[in-house]
Amino acid sequence: MPKDTDDSDLEREILRTIAYFDVFTYPLTKAQLASFLACAIGSDSQFDKVLHRLMQKKLVHFSQGYFYLSTRTAEIVASRFENERRAYTMLKRARWVSFFLKQVPFVRAVFLTGSLSKHVVPHKGDIDFMIVTEFNRLWVCKMILTGFRRIFLLNSKKYFCINLMVTENAIHFPNHNYFNAVEIATTQVIWNTAAFVKYQKENDWIYKYLPNWQPLKDGLRLLSNSRSPLQMLYESVLNVLNLDVMNTSLMHIARKFWRKKHKTLNEDKFDSVIQCKPDISSVWHDDHQSHILDEFHQRLTVYEMEEAQ
Repeated sequence: MPKDTDDSDLEREILRTIAYFDVFTYPLTKAQLASFLACAIGSDSQFDKVLHRLMQKKLVHFSQGYFYLSTRTAEIVASRFENERRAYTMLKRARWVSFFLKQVPFVRAVFLTGSLSKHVVPHKGDIDFMIVTEFNRLWVCKMILTGFRRIFLLNSKKYFCINLMVTENAIHFPNHNYFNAVEIATTQVIWNTAAFVKYQKENDWIYKYLPNWQPLKDGLRLLSNSRSPLQMLYESVLNVLNLDVMNTSLMHIARKFWRKKHKTLNEDKFDSVIQCKPDISSVWHDDHQSHILDEFHQRLTVYEMEEAQ
């Protein structure tokens, strides 16, 4: 059991949590705030008391059921409502795209990540998918999906953004930090609940960073867990090829392409932004995680909490 937190530490952690989600222009409900705290809550009464104290100090504001930093106005709540309305439409589209993904050879599960997994979509936002593939078929699958997007969607990523692909044996994330814990905790399954349960178990380390986390029941409509007969037919045809060799060759081609495109990055930085490995493909052109953490630390500085970095 996590150790309970005293009032001063709880106050600090509440402020840090609100500041973190402020980076995303995402005010929090009381339930969300409790779930995303990086420390254990002693009791509801303690939580309420500390929240009230933060509002009295004018460090945190509250409007229409949402908490946000005092450096913001209530417009941040209006923005969340607008982003939620946009997400309602995008979730329907995500389900249709997922139905297509279910037919693609060697796809074994489809998860929703990014802002839409939190049921908000900012202006010009897209749909971020995490695709789980069969072992040693990730790069063949990646080639099929990339070809489809470029030919039929004119390379548009708005409804077909696949920044992360992993194989069935690589669903554990080794980089343990608060950012990854939040992203894993809020990931939503659209197809293959059994794979999703395994994903959650493999990453139960998130409770070290989110000791109060309770998965939210958002009522997302799931696709049938059964495999597509069309997918199985495609795979039977493709399996006559030497896919093991093809998979490895495609990985090397992809790595050379991205290395040439990001030739100014050293190897360590390149590997943190672009991952081209047998069991994972991920592309973050703008070093997404570092950018978010920089923004977060800027907010901590405003509240004289920079030593907590």
